[in-house]
Amino acid sequence: MLMDTDKNRFVIFGLNLLAIVVCIYLLKDFKTLLLPLILAFMLFLVVDDAVQFMTQRKIPRFLAALLIAGLIFLVFYFTGLIFYGGVAGVVDRFPFYASQINKHLVNLMVSVNIPLKDVENYVQTIQWNKIFDLQRIGTYLSMILTSFTAFFSNLVLILLFLFFMLVPKKSFIQNIAEGMDRRSAARLLEIFRNIKSKTKQYLLIKTAISIITALVGAFFLAVLGSDFVIFFAVTIFILNFIPTIGSIIATIAPLTFMFFKFGFGWRFILLAVSLMATQFIIGNILEPTIAGKMLRLSPLTILLALIFWGGIWSITGMFLALPLTVALVIVLENVPSAKVFVKFLKGE
Repeated sequence: MLMDTDKNRFVIFGLNLLAIVVCIYLLKDFKTLLLPLILAFMLFLVVDDAVQFMTQRKIPRFLAALLIAGLIFLVFYFTGLIFYGGVAGVVDRFPFYASQINKHLVNLMVSVNIPLKDVENYVQTIQWNKIFDLQRIGTYLSMILTSFTAFFSNLVLILLFLFFMLVPKKSFIQNIAEGMDRRSAARLLEIFRNIKSKTKQYLLIKTAISIITALVGAFFLAVLGSDFVIFFAVTIFILNFIPTIGSIIATIAPLTFMFFKFGFGWRFILLAVSLMATQFIIGNILEPTIAGKMLRLSPLTILLALIFWGGIWSITGMFLALPLTVALVIVLENVPSAKVFVKFLKGE
């Protein structure tokens, strides 16, 4: 009897493991369809209440959904224009930076007491024309922007999904619940309400925090004479949605170009201190104070979520990592056999 129990546990474990592998395969293989659908659902969770508010003001639901979808399109479209315009400006400006790098590098090495003759000999061995080859830089930028480009190519599809989610008076979750028994329907609707509330709260707070971070960063960039202030402000805003990693990249990128332009001087140091202080104060003091323990995820879980969703859906997966993981935790909280796993995700 004991052997049968152990055998059943082994079979159940094997089936669960197989299900996880199949799910990962489907997530990767059906990425083209699933990503627009999930992004549309995330937007739906945020803007559905706005559509409800407009319908209560006697605006037809069809028109309200159309207005919301159109507004979202304009926001993403103009953000994309600024971003791509900034990338083009960076590429055009690279010859100037290449001509400045020798001077700044020599000054930096001399400032740390390296003999001038050794510095000059070292700098002369560096083939800057190859390092700053515009074709190679363009290739790297194209690789970085692949996910961003794919997102905008799917923007129309995302908004179509969103529109058809917003138009019906009853959500598709409510329609599914109507076909279930009362107890199961109540549990499903409760899970949906929790996911909607947490996701909406997270995205709205994160958007507000990202705007504040971008504006403060833009102020310091403009005062200290940085190039591409608007581009870097938009970059800070976008990358702030990627936990930890995004903040680091958003700080390093403008600092690199500040060094190219002015070298390792007081401007560079002041900008470094200002950007790092901004990220620390807003990310570690202001945001936790406003959001509280909304996410209820351990730092290890956040890191693993970034690796997992980033591995499946690249950069877009990193943006969606936290909302998707929070939704997963909410669902698993209603599965008795997953209590241990939920505690691990929460770091309890």
